[in-house]
Amino acid sequence: FRILKKQDSPGAAGFFQCYFKILGFDFFYAVYGTNFCVRGGIKENKEYHCRFDFGDGVSSNHLLEIMAKFSMPDKLKLAQLPTPVQFLKKLSGRASKFSETRIYVKRDDLTHGIAAGNKIRKLEYLFAEAISKKATTVVTCGGLQSNHARATAALARQLGLKCVLLLKKSPDEREVLTGNLLLDRIFDADIRIITTEQYEDIAKMFFSVSEELRANDQIPHVIA
Repeated sequence: FRILKKQDSPGAAGFFQCYFKILGFDFFYAVYGTNFCVRGGIKENKEYHCRFDFGDGVSSNHLLEIMAKFSMPDKLKLAQLPTPVQFLKKLSGRASKFSETRIYVKRDDLTHGIAAGNKIRKLEYLFAEAISKKATTVVTCGGLQSNHARATAALARQLGLKCVLLLKKSPDEREVLTGNLLLDRIFDADIRIITTEQYEDIAKMFFSVSEELRANDQIPHVIA
């Protein structure tokens, strides 16, 4: 949690523009006197309003008060957490040529089997939302070898949901059935190859696919 900017504002205790993270989600907010407003957030980019008396500064107690104003979103337990922090002895030794250096790595490659990586942390919340809305199909996007797309396809299969992947292919890129793209096929994802131009207007693509799914009695849930 940190203050990005502070300036005097007539008739108010001051203007603060701050940044903090909740559950991995980024938040920016502005405080005019005692008026608190978050723009963007966990659910549908709504604005969240609270009231605080910040006076001359923002303390950790204020942060706790801010956190209390947000309801915790539902999540599924899909990841194996916490992941270990591993000391890299040999690499630390090489890095210690001039001064002692200790290097550690956070092993988020152990969060899951085939869906391992940091993506599963956010997908626990996004799939919980999809299930709460009784979705039958999740729709997401990425590059041909997207880790996010692979993790989404794997978890959808695990949870009994269908999955549509809108994968961007640039003109000079070869569509080779290896790596994540091969895994996407194994997970029986509905892979739609799209152009760079289509990817730039991905909202339109999401809308089109969602309408198609609804016409076929599916309940889509977009993971943007």
